[in-house]
Amino acid sequence: MAPKTTMVREYDDRKAFEKDANKLARDGWSVVTQSERTQRSGCARLLMLGIFTPLFPPKPVLVVSYTRV
Repeated sequence: MAPKTTMVREYDDRKAFEKDANKLARDGWSVVTQSERTQRSGCARLLMLGIFTPLFPPKPVLVVSYTRV
């Protein structure tokens, strides 16, 4: 039996994920997990935006794990 291959990719939006997932499905990859990760603000962001930091939170990133047998 062949070993499983795993790959993790990050996407900025749902449209990019759907396009890539369809392409990978034709190559034999299937989605195992999906999760959304929100970046922390960070010190540089606080210094640049100051009191406006809560008004412009970082965008969440879609993290998807694929597997292929």
